[in-house]
Amino acid sequence: MRVGGGVTVRTVRSFPCTEMETTDSKERNSIVRSMTRSAAALLAVLALGCGGKSTEPEVDANVTVLSAPTDIELRFGQEAQVGGGVLRVTFASVAEDSRCPADVVCVWQGNAGIEIGVRMGMGPTFPLRLNTTVEPRDARWQDLDFTLLEVRPYPRTDTPRKLEDYSIKLRITPVG
Repeated sequence: MRVGGGVTVRTVRSFPCTEMETTDSKERNSIVRSMTRSAAALLAVLALGCGGKSTEPEVDANVTVLSAPTDIELRFGQEAQVGGGVLRVTFASVAEDSRCPADVVCVWQGNAGIEIGVRMGMGPTFPLRLNTTVEPRDARWQDLDFTLLEVRPYPRTDTPRKLEDYSIKLRITPVG
């Protein structure tokens, strides 16, 4: 079996006290040494790669990301960079869309629920769930309020919707 780096591993049956065992042991030791050298070289390359400068913006806890409310529009799956690229917002999913179609009369208007992912720089992504009708219609994260203003397209009985058709409008407001 070929492993990589010019090393081939094969299963060998060893027989005690025979010439074959001695030869196979030498070959096994050679393979182990070769694999150890390959692993050490790989770790060295990875360590050098981690030492470079990131092209991502550095996030300082004392920096104001936004100084005024900002409206953004996102298509499904799209990510926006806000506040000089420090804040990243992604339209991650449509959790539900039970809104009453525009060409129908309903007792209740229904609800569209979406999920966005928010993160600062290269930090972890945090999911936020927002709705058009039921709570939560807005959410707070890192001294920022996220409010769902609109979900498009508005449903119609004669037009099927696909995830790719969806877009949202959000308002991001700094708190304090």
